[in-house]
Order: sequence, then structure tokens, then C-alpha cells
Amino acid sequence: MPKVLGSLFAVVALGVCILAGIEPWTSTVRGIVAFAVGHVLGAIWESFTGAPGGKELNAEDLLAEVNEPEPEPEEPLQAEVA
Repeated sequence: MPKVLGSLFAVVALGVCILAGIEPWTSTVRGIVAFAVGHVLGAIWESFTGAPGGKELNAEDLLAEVNEPEPEPEEPLQAEVA
């Protein structure tokens, strides 16, 4: 996501510079700066909204848990009569 947001910022910055008639060197620098800012903001955004790190889940482990046979119920113990 950071690269997408950085690219979007860069394209917008370059488009504005071209439409405003700013010289190419300045437009390029502004595009690079906009990409860097967008990349950093995207990384921050992804750190808050991204998937949390943690335990890896394997499909085989999940299927093994689902397919395990249920234990048979134990027969209740009868009290001995004295």
C-alpha cells in the first residue's frame, strides 16, 4: 500500500506541475518528494490498519482439527451398593 499511495502522490504532483507550466527539473524533484512523502504516510497507515503479525495458520493444521474424530462419551460409573 505505501508504494501505491506514494505513486498516487507523485502522479498528482507531476500532473499539477505540468498543468502549471513549471520547469521539468523542479517538477521531477517535486514528484520524487511527493513519492517519498506518500510512501512514508502509506507505511504509517499500513502499520495501523494492516494485518497484525502473529501466529501463522496452516490449512493442514486447521483441517486436521476439523477432521479429528470426537472422543466417545465415557460411561458413567455406577456407585457400588454396600
